[in-house]
Amino acid sequence: MREHIVSLQRQVAEGTKRLKDLVAKAEGENRDLTAEEQAAFTKDEGEVKALKARLERAETVERESAATTTPVLDPKTGPALGGAPITAHQRAEDAPWGDNPRMAFAAFMQAVHKAEPRVSDSIDPRLRKLAASTNEAVGSEGGFALESQAVGLIDKLAFDSAQLAQRCFPIEVGEGFNSANVTVIDEASRATGSRFGGIRIYHAAEQATVTATAPKTRKVDVKLEKLMGLWNVSDEELEDVAQLASIGPQMFAEELSFQLDEDIFAGTGAGQALGITNSPALVSVSGETSQPATEIWEANLRKMRARMPSRSRARAIWLAHADVESELMATFINAGAGGQPIFLPPGGYSNAPYSTLFGIPLIVNEHSRALGLKGDLVLADLGFYALVRKGGTRVAESIHVRFIYDETSFRFTFRANGLPLLGAPITAAQGGNDLSPFVTLAAR
Repeated sequence: MREHIVSLQRQVAEGTKRLKDLVAKAEGENRDLTAEEQAAFTKDEGEVKALKARLERAETVERESAATTTPVLDPKTGPALGGAPITAHQRAEDAPWGDNPRMAFAAFMQAVHKAEPRVSDSIDPRLRKLAASTNEAVGSEGGFALESQAVGLIDKLAFDSAQLAQRCFPIEVGEGFNSANVTVIDEASRATGSRFGGIRIYHAAEQATVTATAPKTRKVDVKLEKLMGLWNVSDEELEDVAQLASIGPQMFAEELSFQLDEDIFAGTGAGQALGITNSPALVSVSGETSQPATEIWEANLRKMRARMPSRSRARAIWLAHADVESELMATFINAGAGGQPIFLPPGGYSNAPYSTLFGIPLIVNEHSRALGLKGDLVLADLGFYALVRKGGTRVAESIHVRFIYDETSFRFTFRANGLPLLGAPITAAQGGNDLSPFVTLAAR
């Protein structure tokens, strides 16, 4: 489904570009559309509207099925969205704090505050005590567990705002486990006899047999790591329902999404995920001779795309620092007098810049490194990145940690880890440069 959605998005972008080009050409020549151009415009406009309708239906189906679909560990089929949808609750016991997740979060925090002896010493019956013996509790200081409908809000906000995490291959770890034993295809070459680690198809003569082959796999034990945040809330702030319902979930969710994306991009693998820019499968494309560190040349883009396997290009994305995007607007292809801009449409700065390179979406983000450094521009197929997670965000509280400051401490924990599904670049079937779903422009 994700591959189909990406294809529809690309078709919409291409159709929209054709419409813009038609109008820009006529405006540039200070005239109306010709009859032929008007017919082409009407045709493309109808196709774009139809494609947008199909795209909306496909995205709706994907959102509805995301919570119930169990992923199969084959990165070639494409990633699924990792967000947990917020659903309506039919029974009161399923949503003891109310159906609105934001208000449920605020009500929980206020109930915890009132449970403190110095406030009212009144324990709301809806509060669930955390087991002191579990690793998730606040130790001897105790705590209360946040109900699932409010936790789901944080998870959804986090994955909706994440630019990388939602594109990764999701693996869910069940209760009682602290790691995932991931089995992946060990493919290091696309040469005959090496694809999928050893699968081969023969031309068989009549009444003849062929040699049996089998895929080669490897097992990777991925231990869950912990992401944690602490929020100390004053007694006065706990009285403000609106603030509790908006600031807490939103800010912590956005910070969680930022840290997840940062780990996916540049994690060291030590106590955190192994990021794509530290992956042994990463391919680095060197800059051109005499190329300044602060410039992006057309040859960089062409050579980076050439190192991406063709089967990954439909899912791939460009990840760029904001300064890289600025340089792209000044990058030209040497063609004719003055060359041709690669990122600006006809009309130059008067129109919005293209959002793709070679039809591949370009995403400006806060994780790409500064212009001139390794990682300032990356081409990645995140379907080859496994994001392992366990449950959702856990929220616990303590009324003792900040007792002398009249504050209640709320702790947010999220258990996850991640790694690229390839252990090395892939040898091309017919020779040439190695390929990889993770390609970066090297430091210049």
